[in-house]
Amino acid sequence: MNVGSVEFEELRTATSAGHLLSKMSSGVTILRGAMSQSSSSVLLGAMRRLFGKSQDEKNRYHSQRAVSPGYEPYGVARAIDTAIPNLLESWTVSPTSLAKFPNDSRDDWYDLADVCRTLNSTGSLALAALDWGLDVGGLLIRSACPNISDLRLINYPAHLIKDIPQGARRQSIHVDSSILTLLPHASERGLRVEIDGQFVTLSTMPGDVVLMAGSLLEFLTDGRILASRHTVGFNEGPNERIADRLSAVYMIDPAPTKYLHRVCGRPETISVVEHQSEYTSSFSPSGAND
Repeated sequence: MNVGSVEFEELRTATSAGHLLSKMSSGVTILRGAMSQSSSSVLLGAMRRLFGKSQDEKNRYHSQRAVSPGYEPYGVARAIDTAIPNLLESWTVSPTSLAKFPNDSRDDWYDLADVCRTLNSTGSLALAALDWGLDVGGLLIRSACPNISDLRLINYPAHLIKDIPQGARRQSIHVDSSILTLLPHASERGLRVEIDGQFVTLSTMPGDVVLMAGSLLEFLTDGRILASRHTVGFNEGPNERIADRLSAVYMIDPAPTKYLHRVCGRPETISVVEHQSEYTSSFSPSGAND
């Protein structure tokens, strides 16, 4: 079972909007050539240098709260569905501030801020294409925040995987609470998405970006586009080694308003805060062995 793909340049034509909508009905597709290969290489290089710093140095940039600018150490983030720590460390980077970023890595910050702008532009174009395909006259576009979001960098270190608690995963099985989530090409395979009840491992090339629907897009479209359920596996086959895996996550989030209105289907309005609270509580340990 394969996940469909769309050539990024095709998103600039109206006829491709319906094509993207059909590809996204299951919640995920791959945008081929959405970034330059050089940008993909720069992103991975910056991540290697950041996560390659000593633990003492990384800890000096500890974030004040989860998913805010700064570093979050290995074993801190817990799986939503099991509450067992995920096997990852992360670094959230603001595209507008050097807060909680190493002073000796300013060149990397400028490169990562540029990646944020690229991904924001890519996500905005994809959202516009989906808006066109749904024929909702800009309502879907206006549901998203126009500001550039933070970039979350994730390292799944292989050498720390030992004495793993039963049920622990590199990443929990979950859907994102975003409108859209964009994931550039990672350093290793491992991203697994659910399609028709089965988990499929995605294969991407440098320059590709995985486009995922979040729970808010499922709400906004009344289920015409389903939120993508996904995780990160340990390895891809009996002969493959467990390697460090570097990946980046960029989210198109809702506009800075307390409420969102459906753009098609049954009329309904939700509180974003309440939705995200319900989204978190909807997970249970029953999905631990999926």
